[in-house]
Amino acid sequence: MSQNNSTSKHPPALRTNDGVALVTSLAILSIVGMLILGTIFTTRVEMAISRNDATSSQAQYVAQAGLQKYKAALFQNFRWLESDPVLSGGSSNTDACSNSLSEGLNFDRDPTRTEWNGNRIDLTQENVTDVNGDVIGTYTVSFLRDPNNESRITLRSVGRTVAGSDNVRATSTATATYFIRNSSTLEQAVFAGSGSGMRFINGNTTIYGGVYIMGDKNNPDAYVIEANGDMSMFNGYSTSESGNPIFLVDAVRSAGNLCAALRVESGKVAVGGSTLLGEPDNRLLTVAVDDGLEDVDTSQGGTTECKGNKGVCSEMGITPFDISEPPVYPKLDESPDTHFCPDPKSWRTCIQEEAIADGMVLTTGGGSTVTLASPNGESIALKSACQAALDTAAASPDKTLTLSSDLDCTVTVNSVTYGFTFNPGSGGFKTYGNVNFRGLNLEIASDSKYRALSRDENGVTRKFAGLSLEAINGEGGDFTALASFVADETYAAFPDNVLSIVAEGTVSLVGQPNDDSYTAAIYAGTEFRIRNSTKLFGQVIADIFCTTNDPDSCSSAGSPAEVFFVPTGDNRPQSYRAIAPRSGLPTFVVEAYELR
Repeated sequence: MSQNNSTSKHPPALRTNDGVALVTSLAILSIVGMLILGTIFTTRVEMAISRNDATSSQAQYVAQAGLQKYKAALFQNFRWLESDPVLSGGSSNTDACSNSLSEGLNFDRDPTRTEWNGNRIDLTQENVTDVNGDVIGTYTVSFLRDPNNESRITLRSVGRTVAGSDNVRATSTATATYFIRNSSTLEQAVFAGSGSGMRFINGNTTIYGGVYIMGDKNNPDAYVIEANGDMSMFNGYSTSESGNPIFLVDAVRSAGNLCAALRVESGKVAVGGSTLLGEPDNRLLTVAVDDGLEDVDTSQGGTTECKGNKGVCSEMGITPFDISEPPVYPKLDESPDTHFCPDPKSWRTCIQEEAIADGMVLTTGGGSTVTLASPNGESIALKSACQAALDTAAASPDKTLTLSSDLDCTVTVNSVTYGFTFNPGSGGFKTYGNVNFRGLNLEIASDSKYRALSRDENGVTRKFAGLSLEAINGEGGDFTALASFVADETYAAFPDNVLSIVAEGTVSLVGQPNDDSYTAAIYAGTEFRIRNSTKLFGQVIADIFCTTNDPDSCSSAGSPAEVFFVPTGDNRPQSYRAIAPRSGLPTFVVEAYELR
């Protein structure tokens, strides 16, 4: 009996667990793949962001490189131009806010400047390299000048990175605004020394422009200003305040910005009553007083709050004195040690030498005789009437030459006229070159208009001159004006027509109140006095400054008077320019900074 052993060939059934594992594996692989792709994408994004951040940071560093380089170059250029009046020339600098950068920049330190073009100067693009010398970026620098204030300059540096293999590059801009000034003595309406604590700026005195007071370092608690009435100090003036006088050029009959600041090296300031230092809508640049706010006394009803009619209105508030190396009060027997009067020459010597070269020196001989140091050493005599008037003044107890009638004290050498004339009528006071009185006082007794004339080394006529008065053995050295004494506008208005007055003793402007005016750049070695309700247009350097009702002293100080700061700039003889404006100290204030 046979048996059938055939076997079935059907495949085994698929197990459920194996299918789930496959699906799960595929899902896991998909998730892992997505994570890997996400990680790769995220990494690429982060790398791109990092590259962008690095490129942006690099662009910022490149921009800052341009800013830092030309910030230093700008200040160095300013200091150099201020120290070299020959190369910094180009204008008379009779703008209250002008400085040696007003005519342009000069980074190559030669007579050729890069001039402002619409208050803007753009430099050519420069490269920035790494340590291997490879270019990593470029910057372009621009200088932007404030059209309303030549001392405010904005420096803008635009930095760009060099595109890499992925063509990524970035741009950044660094911007900073600087206020650049020179703290020179003659850039103030009043520069005061240490005499009598300078407490005489008070009462109703009004000063349009800056005030600089040295004070007495041995008596730092003394009040240098006792403003207990309506004393005011402003950063500008209008034609209604100046009176719109015809003896001023149109440009200075009003001034919107005088770059005015109040600085006190040593001493205290009393702000009482309705004292107003600056105005809410035209503030002073700064009020920097010795140790700061603690040296400002408001116990007499004043306030440091800036109000409409009183208070302290300053862009920088009240700060401690802010100049590390303050200017020094100039003296005739000391050397300015500047381009125009180098050491070891004294200021007195430089004034006399320039008067001999272009003008005359009149000296008392210890008695009743006045001798002439002739121009260029020529042997020539004064006119008899002039010699008689001078000898009479020398013989008088007060050594005063009073100009009240016609007087011709000119001499002619090689067809060139030197000296001065005075005519109380339409002629006024005329100088031909610089006039130096030694051992005499000078008094102007009637209303006069002056014409100032001098010549440079090439014989070119200039409409400015110097009048100096020196003491000999304690006699002489004073200048007094008993009436108006202003520039003759038919010849040239002030400050194009400028008589600079240097008196070793006292300068007294004591004309009739509410009527008389004066135009001059003035130095008074001891006291400067101005009668109440009179006006001075110009500048004053004096050891003691006072407004007074007493023409012979400061004993009744505090009467109202007005001083309008009108800088004369380079419109002065070289010996008078020896002490200013470029002998001061450059200041460089960062007002704003931005990096984006």
